[in-house]
Amino acid sequence: MANDNKPPIGFTYTESEKKAPKSKKSPAAPSNPISDVLIENDLDSKTISVHQITVNGLKNTRHSVVSKVIKPSLSSTSLPDLFNETRNAAGILKHLDIAKSVHVSIEKAKAPETEKGTPVNVILSCIENKRIMIQTGTEVTSGEISGKSHQTGSHELSVSSAWRQICELSKTASPREEAGNSLKTSASYTYLYNTLDDTKPLQTGLRFKLFNEISSLGGNSLFNKLQVEEKAELQFCNKFSIVSVVRFGALFPLLDHSTKSYISDRFFLGGPMSIRGFSYRGLGPYDGKDSLGGELMGVASLSLMSRLPFIKSENLLGQIFINAGSLSNWISGTSYADHAKLAFSRPCVSAGVGISYKLGGFNVEANYCVPLVITSTDKVETGIKFGLGINF
Repeated sequence: MANDNKPPIGFTYTESEKKAPKSKKSPAAPSNPISDVLIENDLDSKTISVHQITVNGLKNTRHSVVSKVIKPSLSSTSLPDLFNETRNAAGILKHLDIAKSVHVSIEKAKAPETEKGTPVNVILSCIENKRIMIQTGTEVTSGEISGKSHQTGSHELSVSSAWRQICELSKTASPREEAGNSLKTSASYTYLYNTLDDTKPLQTGLRFKLFNEISSLGGNSLFNKLQVEEKAELQFCNKFSIVSVVRFGALFPLLDHSTKSYISDRFFLGGPMSIRGFSYRGLGPYDGKDSLGGELMGVASLSLMSRLPFIKSENLLGQIFINAGSLSNWISGTSYADHAKLAFSRPCVSAGVGISYKLGGFNVEANYCVPLVITSTDKVETGIKFGLGINF
């Protein structure tokens, strides 16, 4: 039986949640994931049917996460099979740092015996790990070295140092004055709120991300960089969803308004997964054939997604969309607010139709795009274009 001092009940799973056919077994668990196991003596040699699984103590863990770990145990038909499945489940809970320890109890259920065997109940009493974690270390990502100093939930503080190099420029490349090496050492803060599942093609949810980076700890780049991203999706009629995406970014000089930013720190727009209908990095300031990037960036997208008739795959969707974006540099003598108001009042706009295939957490798209509003420096691409990414 379960301990008398067990934590409050977290989740309960019953026979109705069994999968048919039986799902694949979970990955192998650590050698000793279960603190102790208690099995009623008169169950040893009987065929069983799992009537109910109760998980205690995981009050801060999402139901969907625990459900995926526990469900394979519901299909067990013998004690050895059930023991192995619960052992696997306990090992995964500990491996994911969800539970510090797991006590398993298997007992006869107060339900009539059926042709499937003796009904049993399983109780997993867990001691949950604390949700606050302090982590230090060094990781290498995209050529930058990051030292993570503190992380709690969806908040993250980090310090990073990056050595950038612009080299092998052509004779006409711009800006040549930035050629060579530059050092950026910065501190950043990231907040993420997310109820979306990137693997699902149609759903209802919201993702909000705030990123703020200050580079003033040494090196050549001195700036304050702010980025805000929002994606909202609303599913309706089980076959459609409306998706809205808004992205904003601003790069502010730390010293004075006239301080010039580095091209390595600026924003770029354009491409199938950025602003459809425009070339890769095709929006914003240009010098000849070279995109210079911008210090103020804004993007908005609205899409109608739909399941396709006569297509069995749920991951293949049709879409109608309209995109708008603006990319510019600060103008000396103009306030930030006035410049932003002017820049965002004249965005570049494109629209189109296409298909999108959900491949894990990525979208693979084929779209026919038509630019509707452009500037003299924008590089446009009409016709059918392909893209792979996660921005939209």
